[in-house]
This record gives sequence, C-alpha cells and structure tokens, in this order.
Amino acid sequence: MKLLLDKNLSWRMIKQLTPIFSEVIHAAELKIKQPADDISIWDYAKKNGFTIISKDDDFDKIVLLRKAPLS
Repeated sequence: MKLLLDKNLSWRMIKQLTPIFSEVIHAAELKIKQPADDISIWDYAKKNGFTIISKDDDFDKIVLLRKAPLS
C-alpha cells in the first residue's frame, strides 16, 4: 500500500511508516502547485495509486462528490 500524507500531518511520520508501507510521501513533496489544495492531492492520489491519510474532514466531503482514490 502507498500512503500520501496530507499537508496537515507532520512529514516526520514518513520515517515511522516507511518500514510498514511500500511507499510513503507527504503532500509537500508532490510535484504539483504548492501549497497543494485538497482536490490536487486527491487527483494525484487517484492517478498514482495512493491512499490519503489526513485528519482533515474535507476529504469526507470530496468522497460524496468523487470516487475514492483507489476505486
């Protein structure tokens, strides 16, 4: 499983999660316009097979409008 950490989470989590998951990146690392907005993060995750980890409830709202990134 590939994880994409939302901008509201610490990039320091990468070191802790890397031994468990195949790939872990932070939203600040994405090669998209920064600071990345939620829709850009969502689209990147969907296109590249990432699961988004966030404590932001905005992604719950996006689920109602779009398909989940890994569907």
